[in-house]
Parts: sequence; C-alpha cells; structure tokens
Amino acid sequence: MKTVVIADDHEIFRSTLKRQLKTGFKVVGEARDGDSALDLVQNHKPDLIILDLSMPVRSGMSIIHDIKSRYDSAKILVLTIHNSAEYARSAFDLGANGYCLKDEGRKALLSAISTVMAGGKYVSPYLEEDKS
Repeated sequence: MKTVVIADDHEIFRSTLKRQLKTGFKVVGEARDGDSALDLVQNHKPDLIILDLSMPVRSGMSIIHDIKSRYDSAKILVLTIHNSAEYARSAFDLGANGYCLKDEGRKALLSAISTVMAGGKYVSPYLEEDKS
C-alpha cells in the first residue's frame, strides 16, 4: 500500500482528507507546520506528500526543495487555496509534482493524486494568471 504524509495547518481538513485517502493509501503522518512535515518525511519516506502552502513555522513552499533534496523520489502534491499561476510555477520550480486547488473537489483531487503517482504532472485547470 502506498504511504502518504498530509501537511496542512487545519486539523479538520487533515482528518477529512485522511478519510478520503483510506482506500489505497496508508497515512503515515499528519503535520500542522512545515518543520513537522519535513520531520515526518525524513522518518517515514512516504510515497506521496500532500502539502498545503500556508502553514505556520515554515510554509509548504519553503520545504519543497528541502524534501526533494533529501528524498528525491517523493511525490509532492501541493493542495492549496492559492489560485495563482505564479505560485504554481514557483512550486514546480522547487520540485513539486502537482498543484491542485482545495476548492476543485474530491474528483479533481483523486485525479491529481493518480496523475502524480503515475509520474505525471498535475496542474489545476482553474489557475488564474496573475494580472500584475
């Protein structure tokens, strides 16, 4: 069974996501901040990290490179509220494998996970180009 770490600062969201993943994945850790997420990844070496960008201590964006430099085979799916092509480009530049918006829904999330786990790159079709 594939393993996953969920990193999001909202407990209710982590709990709901964990329930959604119980078929097909074993959740080996949950983190509410970037430092804890990095520790879990180092200790468990999960197949997938579902990573929020806005977390206390260290943001998800700030640990993507750290995760990839220590554990290159990890798949990172950013799951965020940040509907920004610029954020997505930055996440991919740092090593993320997918960028999914939280308001896309369950079906899109499962598609994103499937794409990333198969070695593909998932980019939300709803990303807005920055107007600046």
